[in-house]
Amino acid sequence: MKLHDEGADDEQQEQQQDEGGGGSHGAPDDSGTVNDARTLRFVTRDGCGRCAESLAAIRRVATRLAIPVVVEDVDASPDLYEAYTDRVPVVLDRGGGVVAEGRLTGRQALWTVLAARMRRGRSPGTPQV
Repeated sequence: MKLHDEGADDEQQEQQQDEGGGGSHGAPDDSGTVNDARTLRFVTRDGCGRCAESLAAIRRVATRLAIPVVVEDVDASPDLYEAYTDRVPVVLDRGGGVVAEGRLTGRQALWTVLAARMRRGRSPGTPQV
């Protein structure tokens, strides 16, 4: 099942997300973080080819489902570095739970975004069931 046709609109939406645009659905709050319960956090590292490939796949699916993706550099945060330096790319839900890690393309990307979408009712800090 195809959610919609690929085309220039997809590229424009991806560019808007890269620039932080795309409507109020994923608007940053005063802390600079995206204020949306469905937000995916994508932990990456500069120069990581596997990360770039996985991020592109995750963004394609997330854009179609209107789920914001926030990209975070593992080397820019001591907490992220300690937890994920050897595991990038890693996809976290808004509460910090690991949704997926490693190479994420095609179906893995689709299932990752869908799993995160299913977790949207969880509040930060709520244990996974």
